[in-house]
Amino acid sequence: MRASSELGGALRRRLERSRLRENLEVRRALEVEAARLAALRHTDEDMADIDRAMNLREEAWRARDMSVFVESDFALHRAVVNATHNTLLIDLYDDIAQVVYASIAHTAYEQNDEATGQSSSASEGIDHSKLVEAVRAADATAAAREATCYIDELLSLTEE
Repeated sequence: MRASSELGGALRRRLERSRLRENLEVRRALEVEAARLAALRHTDEDMADIDRAMNLREEAWRARDMSVFVESDFALHRAVVNATHNTLLIDLYDDIAQVVYASIAHTAYEQNDEATGQSSSASEGIDHSKLVEAVRAADATAAAREATCYIDELLSLTEE
């Protein structure tokens, strides 16, 4: 049996070599369940962390500060995962954190390029507000649906 860090290292190396689409599919597997569990298990402190990351994310997007946007978007996803209070899920997510961060950066910069000068929904980025509200409302079904929707939206932006 491999130690957790060895397994995490092997998983991280494999995901780093995989295409963006594969990375997003793995994220969907983890983040949909994380959203569902976060809705059921979050504490007030967890919601404060989620709200703080969400507010920073929105401010950074409006300012087109992509560096801060990527950091705060990643912090939002990690806060949702942490709100599950499932240590194995948290450890798995931590093991692929670099890959998650890279996929967020890739899609954020791509979206920003598309949004420049547009008044379409692309100018708002991928909306996570319904996810946050579903977690706050303890609506596990809606939280899982919203996580599925944002990953599916990102997947639709990738090339086949």
